[in-house]
Amino acid sequence: MNLDNLVIVLLIVLMASVFASIYALVSVMQLRKHFRNSDTVESRLVGLQNDIRALTAGAAGLGKKLHSLESGSRRVQERQNQIEVNKSDGRPYEQAIRMAQNGASVDELMTVCEFSRSEAELIVMMHRLDKAG
Repeated sequence: MNLDNLVIVLLIVLMASVFASIYALVSVMQLRKHFRNSDTVESRLVGLQNDIRALTAGAAGLGKKLHSLESGSRRVQERQNQIEVNKSDGRPYEQAIRMAQNGASVDELMTVCEFSRSEAELIVMMHRLDKAG
């Protein structure tokens, strides 16, 4: 019986080692799966970090471009304002010349165009010179 007991004990030990091996194998498989998932998650995180870097760089580039466009727009607007000022500066004189050519008096030029007397007289004199010439 000693031998039978020994065989039974060996069978129990063998069965326990088989169960332990199966448990170890399942644990290893789960760990592998976990590491694969963590590698996948880690690679996704790296990909997202790269995407964020690219978006940040793109936003910085757009910010610079927007600043450049705003500066250009401001310069164009200032230039347009200068042109309009220059244009409006010439209008009263053009209007005064037309009025003088139509026979307006110095007093009319002073009132309508808001000229000083000497400006109005000069325009009337130039008109008379143009008619005489």
